[in-house]
Amino acid sequence: HVVPPTDCSRRPRQFVTTVLPKMGVRLTVIDPADVTELERILSTEPVTVFFSEQITNPLCRVVDTPRIGELCKKYGVISCIDTTFATPLNHRPIEHGIDLVLHSGSKYLGGHNDVMAGVLCGSKLLIGKVRGLHGVLGGVVDPHAAYLLNRGLKTLALRVKQQNANAQALVEFLETHPVITKVHYPSVKDHRDYDVANRPGMFDGFGGVFSFEIRGGDGNPWSQDTFDATARFIDALKIPYIGPSLGGVETLIEQVRVIGYYDQPLEVRQRLSITNGLVRYACGIEDSADLIADVAQALEFVQPGYAAVERPVFEVDDENREWLKKTVQDLADSQGLQAPLTVTTDTPCAAAVAVMKKAGVDQLPVVRPLVGGGPTDLEVIAVVSMATLSRHMLSHPKQINAPCLPYSSSKFVVVEPTATLDQVVDALNAFPDRRTGDAGVVIVAEDRSSKKLLRYVVSRVDVVDFETTALEASGK
Repeated sequence: HVVPPTDCSRRPRQFVTTVLPKMGVRLTVIDPADVTELERILSTEPVTVFFSEQITNPLCRVVDTPRIGELCKKYGVISCIDTTFATPLNHRPIEHGIDLVLHSGSKYLGGHNDVMAGVLCGSKLLIGKVRGLHGVLGGVVDPHAAYLLNRGLKTLALRVKQQNANAQALVEFLETHPVITKVHYPSVKDHRDYDVANRPGMFDGFGGVFSFEIRGGDGNPWSQDTFDATARFIDALKIPYIGPSLGGVETLIEQVRVIGYYDQPLEVRQRLSITNGLVRYACGIEDSADLIADVAQALEFVQPGYAAVERPVFEVDDENREWLKKTVQDLADSQGLQAPLTVTTDTPCAAAVAVMKKAGVDQLPVVRPLVGGGPTDLEVIAVVSMATLSRHMLSHPKQINAPCLPYSSSKFVVVEPTATLDQVVDALNAFPDRRTGDAGVVIVAEDRSSKKLLRYVVSRVDVVDFETTALEASGK
């Protein structure tokens, strides 16, 4: 009879729920914080082992190690704690009365993402029983892996100290960010296990792994919109590698829904609190300021589009720049603006390139019908680039008729119809695409519940045309 908590890594959960029952092992799952329920089970039912991670993956829950050790000893139950996330530097369960401590040596102990090994610590009696099965089950570390693990241990303290600091700095930044709904880390004061985790003598640090949840445009943590917003954030990061491991010198990141629970139905993910916006971030030893700056710029991609940044106002010749004070809507009302050229999510790559070539533009908005809008209302979700599509078609000529959406960018410049042409010029200057050479366009759109309702598209050519018309009219 094994008692584990509700929050733990996917594979151990699979093992205890699908493999052990076939061997006649009974399973009772409890909330990590519910020591009252644990005592009730231990006092009324025969239990062999209590097992938990400390800190748990991926929601960073904390169990009351001293109380668990006390209860297990009282009722003659073996206690086993996996402290891979915490590391021996931050938490030492044996000092709190736990019988066995488990580590994934592949993570912090190895420290370089290049070794596969496991570590089990405990009394000679218990370890002897496990060691006796090594030759039978084949769980024997090879000499080179042992060498790599020994090498990693030499720098463990230095690495964990930096990873602790990096995680804390990032958590403090994310706690106040408007698109983050929740941060899972024991130092956060509204963490469910904050009081236990921050009890004196419990932890010396909380490790380099934390998780957080991103708010999609519709605010629904289970929606496709939230899933897409989180994917845009992950893809926009420049420092972390996407990967399911942790504890190495390089920062790793994963969208938990994709990496660990891609095959699980909604009802299972809801029961485990694996939302579409849940991100697990495993800090490396990079500079914390660099990591924060990287996360900050990537969060700009969460909402489709972003407002043009305000720029310093310099003294200019007001008489010659009077036209810049006009708004986009003023021009639409007085001169009329051409209906924006667009492509849809299903437009083939070749067709999108043909439209841009004919119109003499290098970018087009990708649109779809605005939910809840009128029959002609369109929502802008991305911008497609002539350079990007041309490069793709040259590399993959058989896919020229594939939809252009996967090759579009969710980062584009948006202004309201009330924006002045001065602001439009600033917006165009704020977004040169150095990778493609595209001059870019400004999307003129109204905000409708975080959706971008397309009104006009303004390019650099349009701005020059506006200026020429204004100067001709003034006789300059």
